[in-house]
Amino acid sequence: MQSVKIPLTIDPYRAAAKKLDYQGIIAADGLERLASMVVSVADDAQVNLSFYEDLSGIVVFEGTVVCPVIMECQRCGEKMRLELKTGFRYSPDIKKIEELELQDQYDCADLNNLGEIDLYAIIEDELILSLPLIAKHSDEECPASDLIESLYDNEDTAELKHNPFAELGELIKHKNSNS
Repeated sequence: MQSVKIPLTIDPYRAAAKKLDYQGIIAADGLERLASMVVSVADDAQVNLSFYEDLSGIVVFEGTVVCPVIMECQRCGEKMRLELKTGFRYSPDIKKIEELELQDQYDCADLNNLGEIDLYAIIEDELILSLPLIAKHSDEECPASDLIESLYDNEDTAELKHNPFAELGELIKHKNSNS
């Protein structure tokens, strides 16, 4: 299969009737919303898409996307490369999905006024959803891991493990004894 530029929009019903498969890219500069959430999009997104009708007659498009990004490690503050990988399955047949109670198997795709879906928006949404809540290097790679380890290996660990509410109790006792 030849690698092509993924179309911006597509009619999912025609694509499913033809059983189209795409293996291609979305240019990094086409992922503006993702770029605003990371330091930078390191390279083009690699996308695999398949359009078909399932056994229930539901038009489906599913695929995978891989996109390398540069993020800031929340532990050490240095830049790190992270490869976002995600898979997805959508259908524009919302009524059929609801009738057959298959909402847990398919995400619903909205059609524009031309009866097409915006592939870039859907793929970019999936990449954004795959961003980690807290971006950080692995413990072995993070420059701050030695510092963190030394904090917890210190003899003052008993001081770190004390009960913070004990101090509150002491303050309440002190206040009551002064009254």
